[in-house]
Amino acid sequence: QGLLHSSDSAQTWSRADHGIVGSGIPSLLVRPGSSRVILAGTMGQGVFRSTDGGASWRRTDMPLLNVESLASAPATPQRVYAATSRGLYRSVDSGKTWRRLAFQRRTYLVGVTVAPSRPSTVYVLNNDVLWRSTDGAETWKRVLTGDMLISVTVHPSRPNVVLAGMRGAILRSNDGG
Repeated sequence: QGLLHSSDSAQTWSRADHGIVGSGIPSLLVRPGSSRVILAGTMGQGVFRSTDGGASWRRTDMPLLNVESLASAPATPQRVYAATSRGLYRSVDSGKTWRRLAFQRRTYLVGVTVAPSRPSTVYVLNNDVLWRSTDGAETWKRVLTGDMLISVTVHPSRPNVVLAGMRGAILRSNDGG
């Protein structure tokens, strides 16, 4: 358990979780455009933030939740989304502060992603539903229902190409879901 760092192309590893408490770190996000700012989503301890490339960490104001996934788009790196055990959170200051969004407040979310070339398009998923917002996470539409949805990603330059991973299959949409 913990966070490891390598600076020699994965030949050697050292601990990089000084200041992080928690039982696990299921999600990491390096701020697009600044490798010094890193966010770590933990199990039961919310989000920790580093501004020195991972040498030290500080807890953010995120409540003590499981954070399964973190996402941001290169065009809007200050806007970060977190899929948590209590729904969706958003930060507009690169992860310093967080606000819970109205979306499905009690839903345990397992994934979030932002369309890299269309940052107002956000996808979230729980175990059986994939949701899409095209207005920066203000309103939502159910776009896929399936058994054991695990992950979602969007093509870097073609925002209508979406891949969803589920038990035993990868599904592809060419129309944004």
